[in-house]
Amino acid sequence: MVNLSRVLADAWRYKADTNPFNTSAIDMDATDAIARLRENRELVRATIMDPMTFLDIVNHDVQCTDCHFECLSASCAQFFRSVRFKRCTFQYCIFYATYFYQGLVITDCEFKTRVNFQSGGHNAKESVFMIKDTVFHDFADFEDCWFTGPVTIDKVEFRSDTNLLGNAETAMQVTFDYAPIIENTQGSLDTNTYIRNAK
Repeated sequence: MVNLSRVLADAWRYKADTNPFNTSAIDMDATDAIARLRENRELVRATIMDPMTFLDIVNHDVQCTDCHFECLSASCAQFFRSVRFKRCTFQYCIFYATYFYQGLVITDCEFKTRVNFQSGGHNAKESVFMIKDTVFHDFADFEDCWFTGPVTIDKVEFRSDTNLLGNAETAMQVTFDYAPIIENTQGSLDTNTYIRNAK
């Protein structure tokens, strides 16, 4: 019988071996990865195949480089320190109602399936929410987000579109306290996903 998790892990290791930035990826379980982050240590070249939640590390800096997450959730977490992902891939990822008070920086990453940022944001005025040089293969949902600090979206491919600038004049429109900097993007940014109740 084929072990699907092992096949996926082997495939990721092959990808890592062909990536000049990620030449020695290691398997790591979610418990060990969380323990490392709670020690304020950067997570580097880790392949994490079991479900991982970030609820226990909201008071620690989160920095992940050259990692693969099979299933990552930070739903309803409130991060009081910075969160950064660089050259990471995500098979499944959810940031529903996640507050990034000290900002979120995503660079050179790849999201394989739908990502939910809905009802999140809330970065401080000196802390940027930035996504750069990143690919979303499926829909990126920002419905009802409120960004209280700066937002930068640069060189991002929304291959199945996003509602970042959609839902105009509805309760679910994204709120920007500062004008967002959006440059060199691909895909529709103004998809409407909110359906008003019929009167």
